[in-house]
Amino acid sequence: KDHFEIKTDSILIKEQWQTGMLVTFESSLYPVEAEKPVIYVYPDATQQVSIRHDVNGDLGFTYPFYNKTTGWNFIADPVGNIHMNDKDYDYLFWDGATKVNAQTVDRFEGFLVQRDSLPTFFEQRLTAMGLSPRKQNDFITYWCPLMQEHEISYVHFMFTEEYGSIATLNITPKPDHLFRVFMLWSDGAGIDPNAIQEQKIETVEREGFTVIEWGGGKCDFFTFQ
Repeated sequence: KDHFEIKTDSILIKEQWQTGMLVTFESSLYPVEAEKPVIYVYPDATQQVSIRHDVNGDLGFTYPFYNKTTGWNFIADPVGNIHMNDKDYDYLFWDGATKVNAQTVDRFEGFLVQRDSLPTFFEQRLTAMGLSPRKQNDFITYWCPLMQEHEISYVHFMFTEEYGSIATLNITPKPDHLFRVFMLWSDGAGIDPNAIQEQKIETVEREGFTVIEWGGGKCDFFTFQ
């Protein structure tokens, strides 16, 4: 399940002959550094919230500090303020090393984006997701400078269910809506545009207790081609 399938043409088997074959399977797991995933919490009313986080890999820096035994425990209000350890936070931050399985992520769904089009592209897609202007600004100002080193970039968004393959959240009480998006991107040079189908964008629902998370990481999905 974590290696690519191998296919071969017909192999002639002769009577009373021995045929030796060496089969080398290539891993479908691609390393990704999860950069700046941030979690926003919007309850209906001010209340106690607990979040347990489990990354499929190694958890790195967290802020506020994440206790691996008890998780994050805090008071959240409807505006989105997080009250923890006598301090106020806008969001929960984490990063870490993980792997993406190209067998389960449809890497042929996504976008090829020219360098000069990156800000407009993200404004359009993040608006379609329902992210606020402030979240869009944080996303664009973090990622665009990193991506502009390439003439063209490949982008794939892992939404809530797909995102769960690299990191899971266990939230108490359970939110009415959980919206997560993790952007995978790489240098798009040499990728055939005809091989990429435009990805459908999912949208956050904000009725009731809502939790939103966004992050991203560079992943060289197409190096095996």
